[in-house]
Amino acid sequence: GVLREKVSLLADVPCAVVVQRPPELAALARRVARRTVVAGVRPGADVAPDRWHVNERGVPVITLQGVQITLSLAGRHQAENAMVTLAVALELGLDPARVAAALARVTLPHGRCEVRRVADLELIDDTYNANPASLAAALDVARTLRGNRRLVILVGTMLELGEESAALHEQMADEVVAAGPDLIGAVGDFVPALERRGLGTRLVTAADPDALGAAVAGRLRGGDLVLLKASRGVALERAIPHLLRERERACSTTS
Repeated sequence: GVLREKVSLLADVPCAVVVQRPPELAALARRVARRTVVAGVRPGADVAPDRWHVNERGVPVITLQGVQITLSLAGRHQAENAMVTLAVALELGLDPARVAAALARVTLPHGRCEVRRVADLELIDDTYNANPASLAAALDVARTLRGNRRLVILVGTMLELGEESAALHEQMADEVVAAGPDLIGAVGDFVPALERRGLGTRLVTAADPDALGAAVAGRLRGGDLVLLKASRGVALERAIPHLLRERERACSTTS
């Protein structure tokens, strides 16, 4: 239904610039738009980078038409977003070098895969919203940034998934475990899904984000990488002050 609604916006437009996933999007866009341009980093895109990689900070570096673009945002998925922007810019005849400079300055609202150092932790605060695709992207960022550090993942319910909600939480519980975290904290629909994985003391559950933050805080260590991901209605960011208070107390004690 969402796909049909999005495609309806493209009816009779001179040029529709679309992403590669889901693959049905391009096929449907071609039926209704006068011309369709597919942008992305995967084979088959009409506008694709000459080359690209993710650097040690988890940030995509893209080369297009000889211009190198280092994004300001972490995550492989941001490379796909940037390619859509670049495809639109090319259609408008804009200077790729100026577009590259603008992309390097892009910022997002707090809680959108925001990587920041606080106390002696590094947080990936992705609490703004969640669905299976964005959780998978956040897990990829965590794997990229982890190095040899301990990884702690806090997850909460992915809302508005309809009849498939339970199955999707089960599926993504497997993805969370596959990321190899040293500690997992969960609230909401992820609690039963993760409890079935036999994680023992690696799993901490709670009734709400405040209780979860308080329960996890005492088990953190200096240098941990902590990912937080849930839908907006969960307000998982409420766990963060609990984590920080404990680590700030630990830092002041050791200093």
